[in-house]
Amino acid sequence: MTDKKTTKQKQEVVNSIVEWMTEILNESGQKGFVIGLSGGVDSALVATLAALTKKPTYLVNLPIGPRSVGCELADIYGKYLDDRYSNITYQADKNLKTVVEPLITAFVDHDEDYIDPSLTLANMASRI
Repeated sequence: MTDKKTTKQKQEVVNSIVEWMTEILNESGQKGFVIGLSGGVDSALVATLAALTKKPTYLVNLPIGPRSVGCELADIYGKYLDDRYSNITYQADKNLKTVVEPLITAFVDHDEDYIDPSLTLANMASRI
């Protein structure tokens, strides 16, 4: 009995989030979502919740430089959602290296003792 109750509670949380996302989207006047997939759990969860809204959702894989394991995971999951949900459109490999390199240089040149360039790079694509 506890498992059924727990499953029901989880579904209620999912439904609440999907309803909230739909409300926010409708209030914004936009028609759909655009989500960058990083290959991590956070972007995969947001993409899944967006798929459940049944609103048009565009998923993009935004590698910076050579493809990484994260890019491969994003690609696999993007294709999975695209196949499973009619409102999902997945676009792979829009390489942002030329856009991001000046930003990284600006941060690193600003304070090399404080900012780790590898951390800057790791977090940049999901925030563009």
